[in-house]
Amino acid sequence: MNQTVVFHINYVHPLLASNTEYFHLSDCIKYQKEKIGKIHYVDFYDADTLTRVPQLNVPFKNLILSSTLIIDDHKVKDEVTKVSNTIFVALKNSYKLLMQQKNLKLWILEPVISLTHKKYLPEVNSFKAGVRAISSIVALELARKKINVNYLENCNHSPELLNLLRWSENQDLMYLTAQNLIINDNPKNSTNNRW
Repeated sequence: MNQTVVFHINYVHPLLASNTEYFHLSDCIKYQKEKIGKIHYVDFYDADTLTRVPQLNVPFKNLILSSTLIIDDHKVKDEVTKVSNTIFVALKNSYKLLMQQKNLKLWILEPVISLTHKKYLPEVNSFKAGVRAISSIVALELARKKINVNYLENCNHSPELLNLLRWSENQDLMYLTAQNLIINDNPKNSTNNRW
């Protein structure tokens, strides 16, 4: 049984993909014809695809949603729209599976951004705010089912992310939801109360 399932949207998160104990699903086309490690191709837009994945029909503790926004000079709005829609659809199409889980923790990671020019920072910041808003809405909708939904910032290159996920796998009765958590790599040198 996989304790943690990862949805990789638009790219595979290298830190998460390095953990072979996780079950990985990606919409990246290069995984469509072959399985690389435990990374499997899935079409998040096909509502029935997720229900046909056997590993999602057994109990698991964490679901991680990792997304990547790759912006070049020509397709800024198209890319933002595509990734935003995929995040929304992946969550919407996984609701039935989420409702079957007990004490599930859904972690929505701050998107990884690949940016060619700083002039696109307003679009990037709007996109990140949109993902945070989706996280809050999903948290409110799933709270009555005792599913914890949180947004994690500053976590994409942090080994502390894996520690948090390992810890959360062992928490059966955790009530921490609708939060925007910031991963701190060096908590001993920080004056802020951050994970």
